[in-house]
Parts: sequence; C-alpha cells; structure tokens
Amino acid sequence: MADSGDWDPDIVAAVRKYALQNAVEYSGQGQAGSVLGRLLSEREDLRSMAKRLRGLVEEEVVAANSLAKAEGVEHVREVLQRTAPEVLEREKRRKAEGLRELSGDTSDVVLRFAPNPNGPLTLGHSRGVVINSELARMHGAEWCCGSTTRTRG
Repeated sequence: MADSGDWDPDIVAAVRKYALQNAVEYSGQGQAGSVLGRLLSEREDLRSMAKRLRGLVEEEVVAANSLAKAEGVEHVREVLQRTAPEVLEREKRRKAEGLRELSGDTSDVVLRFAPNPNGPLTLGHSRGVVINSELARMHGAEWCCGSTTRTRG
C-alpha cells in the first residue's frame, strides 16, 4: 500500500480530489480504476508513474468511500465545494450526433460508393450508402453507387 507521505502534496491533492468526486458521482461506491483514468487523462505528467500511483489512488478511494458511508454523500459534496468546487461542475462527454460538415469548397463534391467485387450490394453495405446519400443531400452534391450513373442529392 502507498503511503501518501511519500508523494508530492500536489499529487496527493489531485488524487484526493478525483477520489472524492468519484465517491459523490457514484454514491460512495467510487472505483480506483475510474479515478486513476481520470487523473491520468488530465495530468499527462503522471502517466509514467501510473503503476506506482495505483496504491495511492486505491488508498484515497477507500478513504473517500468511507467518508461518504460515515458522513453521507452530501458531506463529501460539501468538502469538495470548499476544496475543489470546479469538479462538481464536471460535464459528461456528449455523444456526437449527425454527420460533420465537409470542410472547404463543397460546390463540386461527388460522393461515390465503390462497386462491390463480390456481386450486388447487400444489407451490410447500407451504412455506407446512407452516409453517402445523406452527405450528398446536405451539400447538394452528386453521388454515385458503383457505376457512372450520378444522382443529385
């Protein structure tokens, strides 16, 4: 087990902050792997120490979960409000929806779905056909499907 006294106080504070945040987000059931992942994604300088950090992270997660169990999740939230309020406003990643716009001049775009050497198109090809046709529609472009026949989007 890692002794937090062996670590730089800034590193201990960062680990503790993420352990408390994780305990709040998961109602006192924080996980060391999640905390370590978050820490390393935001502190690239610590990546080379990931294996050594594991013990410290586990220690802090146990302490944060114990605090949440003993005092309640709201108490942990109050501790974070005093020490690191920015982590309470953590925004979850948003899943991208729809297709990205094509960059540059799209006035002469021709989208093509290559012919299949194995024979006619199958249901498995539908994703590519739908994406091409949607991009063509979005940009008023031409698209063709395996031949020289072109259709306006």
